Amino acid sequence: MADSVLLKVKRSLLIPDSETYADGEINILINACKELISSTGVSKGVVDESEIALTLIFIYCKTFFGFKSDGTVKELPSSFYTILNQLAISRGE
Repeated sequence: MADSVLLKVKRSLLIPDSETYADGEINILINACKELISSTGVSKGVVDESEIALTLIFIYCKTFFGFKSDGTVKELPSSFYTILNQLAISRGE
């Protein structure tokens, strides 16, 4: 499943499947988002299989991918937290 999530995220970032230069960074972002979702009480099964969780992963990765550390902080859009809250309420343990 992880590889298919990686490929879906790469496609959402307009990175060809054959390019692997950023796979490590993207996987770190995917795992960080999954941990964030899990921290709200959403079960691992939902995190791994839900289309809503995948949407959150897309938003998270698009927000932070390629971010240059120039002292500024990127913030996740408010829609991320709205969707996360809805998922936690509806799918939390």
